[in-house]
Amino acid sequence: MENNELKISVKDARKAYNDFDENGRKLLEELFGKETFAPTFTKIKTFEDACSALGIDAKQWLTENETYKMDANLLAYMKLRIITEALNEGWRPKYDGKEWHYGVWYDLMTKAQYDRKSDCEKEKRGVLFGGSAASGASAGFVCADTHYSPSDTSAFLGSRLCYKDRETALYSGKQFADIWADFLLG
Repeated sequence: MENNELKISVKDARKAYNDFDENGRKLLEELFGKETFAPTFTKIKTFEDACSALGIDAKQWLTENETYKMDANLLAYMKLRIITEALNEGWRPKYDGKEWHYGVWYDLMTKAQYDRKSDCEKEKRGVLFGGSAASGASAGFVCADTHYSPSDTSAFLGSRLCYKDRETALYSGKQFADIWADFLLG
């Protein structure tokens, strides 16, 4: 019997892993080891890192896009699309109502309000948290409304700025807070 090998790139294995159900993921973990599919998104610390992960020349991208003199919030949105794609490591939302999507959410407050919070409050809640879509189909920051007070907010319609899990959304919100601020407050 011939000894044949089947080769697959780590990128393709991770894409398959993200597309599979729990049983498929377990099979891939048995074949390639669980560490192969451990999140690597925390290696992405800058916009340039995100570009590099996707094979984009960040310097060229910035040169081309910053010359248009567009609003800061539009430029930030374009950067966040690249960052989101890199952090999601091949995962793309299906918007089929069967999967959860997570987004970055900020509790906007003044610096003085934030400074008055105890260290415990800052650690527990900080100024942001990951949000989720109830049925998987409504995630994003396209339209928001409030009920009774600003503490109860809903977001409707899909967004390209959603994440595969809460951990990734939290990381994006904290690591790229300056870009999110330009996007939201631009």
